[in-house]
Amino acid sequence: MECLMRQCLPTVFLASCALLAGCTEPVDCTTEAVTSVRVDVVDVDGERVRQSEATYSVDGGEPMPCEELVEGAFECGVEVEGDFTITATARGYIDAVTEVTVESDECHVIPVELDLLIEVDECQQDFRPGVLVGVTDGKGAVPADTAVFWTSDLVWDPCIGPDAKGLWACAEEVAGLLTVEASATGFATATQDVTVETDGCHVTTERLDFVMVAK
Repeated sequence: MECLMRQCLPTVFLASCALLAGCTEPVDCTTEAVTSVRVDVVDVDGERVRQSEATYSVDGGEPMPCEELVEGAFECGVEVEGDFTITATARGYIDAVTEVTVESDECHVIPVELDLLIEVDECQQDFRPGVLVGVTDGKGAVPADTAVFWTSDLVWDPCIGPDAKGLWACAEEVAGLLTVEASATGFATATQDVTVETDGCHVTTERLDFVMVAK
């Protein structure tokens, strides 16, 4: 039976919906931005590593810093999909790298959560000073207001001390030719060069003793 166009259109439309794969109800997406990768930087005991850092790159691009939530926990990228390379670093540990692919649905990225294990670097444990420095006034006493500095490149850095033994620690894990300087009120400044060797893992600590000369 023939029908008018306005009467037949709904029937034709329903038939088309049944045949076309794209004829679905619209998806109600949230407006919340979703983090691409959440990373916990952990040690062999599964504990988060304090003072660690994490970076990420996507599809071979430039590394970018991940946002630290709490110590050892990071978020990397927001609503970014692709092939992620995550790198974790911490002093005293070997750098760790992992790769993960982040995909997305019709609304947001599908977040990936992972633990990234970093292992202790034995060469970065038990840090040692390049030089230990003793300073006396010639009578066995440490002059008041004594200050000790070191340099390897004309930029002077303070040494740490004195400790309980009256020594200053200079140039932590720095090898090569160093210059050490000691000064104190009423005394001439004392300067000495020293060469610090390394065993490939740590420096071999050298010892300097300054006997200050009164002005």
